Amino acid sequence: MLWGWVRQVHIQDSAASFKLGARIRKAALEGGYSILLVMRSNAGPPRALLIWLAAVCLLPAAPSAPTAAQARDFMDKAEAELLQLSSRAQQAAWVEQTFITGDTEAIAARENERVIARTTELVEQAKRFDGLELPPDLARKFKLLKLSLTLPAPADGPLRSELTGIASSLEASYGSGKYCPGPNETKCLGIDDLDVRIAQSREKK
Repeated sequence: MLWGWVRQVHIQDSAASFKLGARIRKAALEGGYSILLVMRSNAGPPRALLIWLAAVCLLPAAPSAPTAAQARDFMDKAEAELLQLSSRAQQAAWVEQTFITGDTEAIAARENERVIARTTELVEQAKRFDGLELPPDLARKFKLLKLSLTLPAPADGPLRSELTGIASSLEASYGSGKYCPGPNETKCLGIDDLDVRIAQSREKK
């Protein structure tokens, strides 16, 4: 559309017309008001009007203010997505805690990382609704979204993977840990054995 307007500007020298068009295109790509400098230096009043109209069309439209309806739509989609991710993470965590191996640790860490990464992105996107007057139930959901990260992680992918891997390893260590009493008892006790012993112990000490 811009080139159509440029062709309507009657400049006798075709070479000058080509140079002017190129400068207008460059100014448009650079954005802002640099195109107005081209208008001042290369155009008379009729040409200036055409170029001014072209410049106005090139300026980006001001973003519209967010609405409560948009906020609710955003939250509905975020809840549905996080529900799916959280369900998968909880399934992986159950398998890890039931069958503690290096592989189940890695699976649980990977699913946990996905939840953390997506939640962090949604929290950042939700900031555009800050300061917007929302119904109490919706405002509460936005607050809970921002507080939902129990393990805040770095935005950097490799660092986030390292953190979730450490967290899964700590959980696995807790579940697979053994207590081996003194030399009189050779059997090591796991967490379930310790639960039973504590429940049945009647020692006064």
